[in-house]
Amino acid sequence: MIAFIQQEAAEKEKQIELQRKIQHSNLANAGRLSILKARDDYVQALKEGARKQLVILIKYTTILANLIAQGLFFTYGHRYNSLMSSK
Repeated sequence: MIAFIQQEAAEKEKQIELQRKIQHSNLANAGRLSILKARDDYVQALKEGARKQLVILIKYTTILANLIAQGLFFTYGHRYNSLMSSK
């Protein structure tokens, strides 16, 4: 009878130890997940900031390209028009 009680107690201790290890593992995983979430949020914020800056850069690049094209047209377009009208 004493051996049975000791065996039951040993099994309960193993169960308790296993539950403690599982709980510790779950807490560690939760900590890792929160770090990964914070890192992901930071990367997403960086990507959004870069996207906004890229939109602004593309806007100004387009404006600059249009201004250059307009300047070239006015510079060389008048020469072409005067050559065509003299024929």
